[in-house]
Amino acid sequence: MRQPVLQEPDFPDVSLVEDYAELGADLFARRFQALHEKMDEHSIGYLVIYADREHAANFRYLMNFEPRFEEAILVVPLKSRPVVFLGNENRLVPNHFTRVEHEVVHFPSLSLLDQPRIGRNSFKDYLMQMGIGNDARIGIVGWKYFTRADGMESAFEVPHYLVETLRSLVGQANVENATALFMHAGHGLRSVVEPAQLAEYEYAACLVSGSVLAVLDNVQPGQSELALARHFQTRGLPACCHPMLSVKEKARLGLPSPSTQRIDRGDFLTVALGLRGALSCRAAYVAGGPDDMPADCRDWVGQVVRPYMSAAYTWIKSLKAGVTGGEIYQAIEQAYPRERHGWPLNPGHLIADDEWVSSPIYQGSTIAIKSGSYMQLDIIPAPARPWFGANIEDGYYVADSSLRQQLAAQHPALYARMRQRRSYMMEKLGFSVSEDLLPVSPGCGYYRPYLLDKRKAFVFE
Repeated sequence: MRQPVLQEPDFPDVSLVEDYAELGADLFARRFQALHEKMDEHSIGYLVIYADREHAANFRYLMNFEPRFEEAILVVPLKSRPVVFLGNENRLVPNHFTRVEHEVVHFPSLSLLDQPRIGRNSFKDYLMQMGIGNDARIGIVGWKYFTRADGMESAFEVPHYLVETLRSLVGQANVENATALFMHAGHGLRSVVEPAQLAEYEYAACLVSGSVLAVLDNVQPGQSELALARHFQTRGLPACCHPMLSVKEKARLGLPSPSTQRIDRGDFLTVALGLRGALSCRAAYVAGGPDDMPADCRDWVGQVVRPYMSAAYTWIKSLKAGVTGGEIYQAIEQAYPRERHGWPLNPGHLIADDEWVSSPIYQGSTIAIKSGSYMQLDIIPAPARPWFGANIEDGYYVADSSLRQQLAAQHPALYARMRQRRSYMMEKLGFSVSEDLLPVSPGCGYYRPYLLDKRKAFVFE
């Protein structure tokens, strides 16, 4: 296998695309058709999909919007049009965004506290009017399902009133957690991303990647985290997670948002920005080289970064349609042993509206990576002190020959950009990339360990 070395490669092209397109009605019609087929397969007569601002991906997948300030409930009957329950502030939103025939029920109980709730039926009354009775089988969709490992396979994560209302109508045995229909890494509807959806996500990927690399280019000792964070550019797109930027010891956590903390030479810095459909992350030293770093960390590149970059190389080389998640896990384990390097989570996962949908990559997984999988390179090392980790997180799209032809025909500019990024990774950075793998983020593969040295980045030889 090629080895990572520091050189001065060309900077990646992070120019922002301007051919962003809205999602069309035909896409949502196909999604509802596929959902109805799954409902029929599982003998589910009604799906009840809960959404709030934090957990709206399954809802938006069908309705093309997410509730703001309030919660929302979507009821999908197997044999009739969907009915969406909305509060005071969201009840008119579907008129502007939803692409399929539907019915809106104004349900003020979903509204904020102390807003008007006059003269409305209960949720149970509405469901009874829809014809839901004792013989119905209902699947509840939230944002999480549970397995034997959780010790509570039949549990629900949505609000209690929702579960109790449905059980009072059809009985406890006829209500099940159906979130896996959407989110299971092997068979969930959202485990693949259509080309039209990918085009929307790529716009977000260009924003987050450009922002993160701009932060790295503009870091200077003496400024605050908040001052550096001015380089985050979102153009108003919804976030899939909070912005992250931190230095010093709290940078070990990875999660903190920027503060007034002063940045000093020799600090470790971690930065991430996530918008709906994309996240980019980097972690490196505010240093021009080893001499700027704490004495006990000066071999960080040799001890931490080079093994980590070799793991990233292995991940990118291994990812293709048909390979199982277990095979990828084992390849990473061999190249970058978990016990030695301390990565606590799955080495990669699916990404979509939500930053982490689910993951086919875990020990022993037999789930095959599908054409259409949108995968996040997300290996997070947690080495023992005094070492800090490293990060090169971005998104990649898996597309077999048939899907690549579809992309080229329907989204030629998008396809050309991803092919150009693939060529950059191979020709400028030395990665081995399968024909199936298309980098969605402009910064894929690019990593500078010393942020005050603007030129030196890793390439493979």
